[in-house]
Order: sequence, then structure tokens, then C-alpha cells
Amino acid sequence: MLPLLRLFGIDVSQIKEALANVENLDRMTEELAAIPDRFNDLFAKRGWIIYDLMNLEVAKATIVKAEAGDIDGAEADLVNYYNAETVEWKLRTMMGVEAFRPRGPLAEKAFVDYKEERYHACVPVVLALLDGLVNELHEKRRGFFAEEVNLQAWDSIAAHDKGLNALVKIFQTGRYKTTSETITIPYRNGILHGMDLGYDNRMVAAKSWAALFATRDWALRVEQGLLQAPPKEPKETWGDLFRQIRENEEDKVLLGAWKPRVLVIGEDI
Repeated sequence: MLPLLRLFGIDVSQIKEALANVENLDRMTEELAAIPDRFNDLFAKRGWIIYDLMNLEVAKATIVKAEAGDIDGAEADLVNYYNAETVEWKLRTMMGVEAFRPRGPLAEKAFVDYKEERYHACVPVVLALLDGLVNELHEKRRGFFAEEVNLQAWDSIAAHDKGLNALVKIFQTGRYKTTSETITIPYRNGILHGMDLGYDNRMVAAKSWAALFATRDWALRVEQGLLQAPPKEPKETWGDLFRQIRENEEDKVLLGAWKPRVLVIGEDI
């Protein structure tokens, strides 16, 4: 392409400079693109998934720690990430979802309980808010914990089979025996039906908030009508490319010939 571009009088020096960095950019892009799957493969079975507004550095650090063999320590870091300041900020971003706004006051009360370490009160409310939000937006009126609910969206970090759909299956796990043992995953049926009595802890509460914030990705796309991929645009031809180059050069000529006018108040205006 460079010889052809030179024929049109185009300075190709910057293009050469950009191409020189392609290898590094390609490697960085591959590393970033792999982070969501690496994170979900490690943590989804424990009730965590990555999503748009999750801190990327936190995600990368926990992946490194887990892959080094300390997955329990990595999970503890994730729990610590959901401190009061983080949850409060992410709760504000939820107001960008129109269907969540009526749920805001109740969510604020759940946040106060979380901040004051009243996890027994916080967790059931957050799970109910999560279920109701999905139910309102789902085309088949199915909540987050409904059977066969599908939370997929085009071009979403969270809304796919390794993300929200995997989380749904884990949170939906049937719990049929009363237990007082501490649990680490917010099993909705066990908690709300009074079978899992040991849900009163920060890890379960943090995972409940994280699931709600991850669902924001899907909810926004529903409201914006972006669940499906847009139709593909026709591919550009070589003729289109050279026509655009020619038009750009013509614009440069016109801009180079432009001179400002001197306007006199009372005469020109």
C-alpha cells in the first residue's frame, strides 16, 4: 500500500512508525482479550465473573495470584475489593439502568446494612433486587433465578455463557437440606427458603453485589436494543479506498487555499 499512497502525495512516515508498533500492540491486545476468559475460568465456579466496570488491575492481580496456586487468597482480595466505597460508587452507576431506578431506595438500605456488616439483612434484599430487575427486562418475563433464563447480549463482557449464564446456574443450585454451616456462594433457594442458615458473611454479600453489578451490562443493552449484533456493513472496495484518498487530498487543497475574511461591523454585518 505504501507505494500507492506515495503516488497520491501522502506522507507515509507516520504510517511506517505506527506499523513498527503493530507487534507490541498485537501482543497487548491478545493479553487483554484473554483476561475475561481467564478470570471466569478461575472464579465463575466460586461465584465471581468479570464485567465492564470491574477494575481491570484487580482482575489481573487476582488471576496472577490464583494461577500461582493461591486461589483462596485471590478470592479474599476480590472480597476486599468490594469495600463500602466501591459498592457505593457502583450502586450509583446502576441508576443508568432505567428499570433499576425504582429499586434504588431499597438498594440504598441494603447498602447501609452491608456497610454496617448486617449481612443477614443485606443479602436477601440484593438477591431480590437482582431477580426483579431481570424479570422486568427479560422478554419472557423470567427472573435471574428462573429456569432456562438466558442472559446473553452481543459484544458484552458479562452477558454470555461463561459469564452471567454460568453465574445463574451456580446461584440456582438446589438446596434441599437445612444446614447451619457457613456458605460462600449466595444460593438463592437455600437462603430465601430458609435452608442455608450460614449465609450471614461478607463473602456471600460481596458476591451478591458483584452479580447485581455484572447484570448491569446486560440490562443496559436490553434497554438500548443492543442484544443482537447490528447488520454487517458492506465491505469497502479498493475503489472506495482510492476515492476516499482522493477526496481527502482535495479537502487539503481547499483548506490550504482558505483565507479568513475581515468583517466590519456596520458594513458587512
